[in-house]
Amino acid sequence: MRKSKLLFIATAVSIMWMGLAATLYGSGAGTNKSFELGSSASGYKLTVFGYIETTVVEGIGGNGKPFRTTAVVMDKPKRESDGTYTLFEVQTSDKNAYTLDAYPGLFGEGQISSFTRSFEDGKVTYSITDKVMEEIQDNIFTFPFMVLDKQGGYINDFSDIRAVFSGSEALKYRPPAAVVAAKPATAEMTVDGSNVQFQAYLIQGSHYFKLRDLAKALNGSDKQFQVKWDEGLERVDLQRGKAYTPVGGELAVSGESAGAQGKLAQTSIFVDGEKASFTSYKIGGSHYIKLRDIAAAVDFSVTWDSSSNTVGMDTSSGYTPQ
Repeated sequence: MRKSKLLFIATAVSIMWMGLAATLYGSGAGTNKSFELGSSASGYKLTVFGYIETTVVEGIGGNGKPFRTTAVVMDKPKRESDGTYTLFEVQTSDKNAYTLDAYPGLFGEGQISSFTRSFEDGKVTYSITDKVMEEIQDNIFTFPFMVLDKQGGYINDFSDIRAVFSGSEALKYRPPAAVVAAKPATAEMTVDGSNVQFQAYLIQGSHYFKLRDLAKALNGSDKQFQVKWDEGLERVDLQRGKAYTPVGGELAVSGESAGAQGKLAQTSIFVDGEKASFTSYKIGGSHYIKLRDIAAAVDFSVTWDSSSNTVGMDTSSGYTPQ
């Protein structure tokens, strides 16, 4: 299964869906809902099978920048006896409409398949295979299409159709707060059983560390990693398995006991060249990243002993999600 590079949040509202002429109000699980495409004069409608509601979707894209779009939430269809899943039906009153050419894809990532059908009695039903279902089931998917006449001449096209299945991972994300309270961590920290002093903060119940502090502490172990910073691009590259090159100031502890304010950082972080979805906050000019995000990326164990108030990092064991 492809893992989307996008992070999403969806808020239900009453809105006009992606340029469709009809304004939608309320919701109704399991209903089949038809919408005029473009305008009431276009002569084209789209029926969504299992329509629930229309949402505003916000999140962070694969480029690290925020996005805001709209999408229809629909029931995930049942598998038909022929192994397909029916999503939409396009209807038209245009007698010249002969062929529908569609280019289904993932929002923000592009086309994943193609679909061509001839209109029958002014209708085309769009169904997908198991392979396409696997691609789209946890993502916002798109259904741009073009209508051609019998000679292959262009008649019309519609590109702003976006949908997502109810219960999809695309609807479960909640974006991090822009500003947070950061409390100096009071827990003991150990790396492979040895005590290490970190300038760490507790933010919304999670421990946040400087990336370079962790790189220095893990240097020489099987889970060591290099850190490179590109100021012009505001980009951090983490390279697993490579020795860390100190720049000075690592593992310095101020001893400050007062709380601080953390501001959500827009820095892009890459792990072995792949964009990572770490949450990073800027405190006192330094970037702090959630310990468990780094542990998952580098694959070292993190433990919490409440009786001794100790956070343990073990490079001999792999990461286990909470």
